[in-house]
Amino acid sequence: MTVALLGSLGTFFAASKAQMTRQAAAGVIVDWQVQINQGADPAAAGRTVLGAPGVVASLPVSYADTTGLTATTAGTTQVTGPGQVLGLPPGYSAAFPGEIRYLTGTHGGVLLAQQDRRELARLPWD
Repeated sequence: MTVALLGSLGTFFAASKAQMTRQAAAGVIVDWQVQINQGADPAAAGRTVLGAPGVVASLPVSYADTTGLTATTAGTTQVTGPGQVLGLPPGYSAAFPGEIRYLTGTHGGVLLAQQDRRELARLPWD
């Protein structure tokens, strides 16, 4: 009887753990990024990525290093530290819903990450 009880508890805990993992992962959006080598064909790389099992959408994203961003408005200048600038193609937010969370302002043009937005009150090109 004790062995049956312990076996039942083990089965219950294993099933509960699997169910909780499925429920927790159900709302998680996965956004994998693949960096291709310099000189590689982006279109061919995109087709390869899109052909991988489980891939639903693939879009090219460009990036560049920056030494910082500066904005001068109303007689004050704000400066951020070094970082990276992303170039997202049109339709990115539609293809990957939930990846970009808009806090304020328009949903197009130049967007700032939340931590940069705290440092720069408003960019002149907003």
